[in-house]
Amino acid sequence: MTTSTHQAVDVSQIAPREKAEILAQATRRSLVILDEVGRGTSTFDGLAIAWAVAEQLHGTGPRGPRTLFATHYHELTTLADQHPDRVLNLHVLVREFGADIIVHSLTKFMG
Repeated sequence: MTTSTHQAVDVSQIAPREKAEILAQATRRSLVILDEVGRGTSTFDGLAIAWAVAEQLHGTGPRGPRTLFATHYHELTTLADQHPDRVLNLHVLVREFGADIIVHSLTKFMG
């Protein structure tokens, strides 16, 4: 019989732990890419999680990390109104060509 030093982790805890590690380790020199933060939770819980993560990444100092933050919560677009010097909303249109996904256009989102 072998023993493992790994602890069993509930799958539902993987994403929150990964986000916590990213938030704890991100510096102003980091590039953070997050997709669909809050997905898989109730609407209000997901929005609260996504908003909190975005605010944490925004930082309280002169600058947080550069971040690409994809979300389906349109309410977060107001962060650009609150922090116009630090937050920019973009609309990304992609096209599929066989197995490839290509960025077709990138435009400033004016919600």
